[in-house]
Amino acid sequence: LHVYYFSEFELTKNDNADSYLVFYGIDTVAEIFVDGEKIGFVENMFHKHEFCINKLACGKHEIVVHILPSALYAQSFDIPSSCRSMKYNADTTVIRKAPYMFGWDIMPRIVSAGIWKPVTIEKIKEDEIREVHFATMSIDKEKETAVIRFCMQAELSEDIAQDYTVKIKGVCGDSEFST
Repeated sequence: LHVYYFSEFELTKNDNADSYLVFYGIDTVAEIFVDGEKIGFVENMFHKHEFCINKLACGKHEIVVHILPSALYAQSFDIPSSCRSMKYNADTTVIRKAPYMFGWDIMPRIVSAGIWKPVTIEKIKEDEIREVHFATMSIDKEKETAVIRFCMQAELSEDIAQDYTVKIKGVCGDSEFST
């Protein structure tokens, strides 16, 4: 059974820069289309999925979500020889979907599909330095050196800080330092 969800959304001038279409819960295997063009494919029920839409023009847009049958999709994967499941009963070994849907001893097999959490359009926040703290840890007057501790709290658009460089420059009277 293939399931299709249709909707429209509108982008204004303020919306289309750095905007993402965010799915907080798609169960489970799906193709995402905006204005007839495929913008993504998902196969994990447990993750938020984001798709960049900043190249779309202002105005109305159509979105279509095509949910594919996860049990049939699971059959396209080879089952490892170490797996004790049979080919047509091994969905949970290759699909990231709630395992109880494939039947447990306390309930029947009911493999659902659909959008089960909100879908939103969100702007990705710009990277921002929130707080900066310096503390002098020690001073050696003879060598004219000091050890300074530097702490910074930043809010980043990505989960991992990459490609960033922090440069520090200090001036006090005729003295100056930089790192």
